[in-house]
Amino acid sequence: MEKYYRVYDFTNENVACLDFLYDFKDAKVLSVVGSGDQYFASILNGAKQVDLFDINPTSYLYFLLKFYSIRELSYEEFYNFFVEKNFTNIDVFEKLDRVLPKKVLEYYKYIVKHKDDSNKIFKRDGINLLSKKNKKYYFQTDKPVIPYLNKLIYYRLKFLLKEQSVPNFFEKDLMDMKDNIKGNYDIVLLSNVYNYLDLNIFQYIDFLEKLNIPQIQMLYDWYGSHIEEFNYIKDISKLRKQPLNYSLDIVRPSAPNQYASKRNFVFSLKKQKRK
Repeated sequence: MEKYYRVYDFTNENVACLDFLYDFKDAKVLSVVGSGDQYFASILNGAKQVDLFDINPTSYLYFLLKFYSIRELSYEEFYNFFVEKNFTNIDVFEKLDRVLPKKVLEYYKYIVKHKDDSNKIFKRDGINLLSKKNKKYYFQTDKPVIPYLNKLIYYRLKFLLKEQSVPNFFEKDLMDMKDNIKGNYDIVLLSNVYNYLDLNIFQYIDFLEKLNIPQIQMLYDWYGSHIEEFNYIKDISKLRKQPLNYSLDIVRPSAPNQYASKRNFVFSLKKQKRK
């Protein structure tokens, strides 16, 4: 039996902010899988192609379950399945049974089997969308931090996914992706991957610079705990002939009072504007 690892069911980042941070129009994008929500935001923002990578292969299976579900299910069915975690709806199962690849279907059955023990399926530090504060923050707004949780945007995404092939997936650590990435993408979205790498800030930026990518999301930071070290690097770079085109953007938090922070921070490295 295949071994499954725990996944994030929804992102704990404000992915709605990506639209004004990067130029997605007709872009070729590489994103960490995570919950898959960076992928869906990229498609909604006009990306032409979005490839995925992650060291957790189960994240990709869960992403595919979402991908096919958005294609096939109504908003109400999706909400019932993914938000309310009603995994045993027979109508939903019959719809997905017809379209899911074998590996994804087997994973779906694993989820149903362990439906009463969510700790076997989901990571504990994910977002509880159904708490009173979060429900209002995520669903009772025209501009939710996860865009497709808005019903109208969900149906727009459904239409767009009908035109998309299943994305390429690399089961790799970022440090093993250099040859896959170098010069091949317009945008690379790295979420908080930096926090899991055995690199200091100098090594990390040196690695990213050598990828020759116009727009890189270097880090999503909930606390602002990396501001000092990134600003130090920016100051040091001013001594170079070509200083880093580094930016720090402050965005609204991914959840109300999440991690006791009223704002989140996104660090980017941008080489030049795309033509």
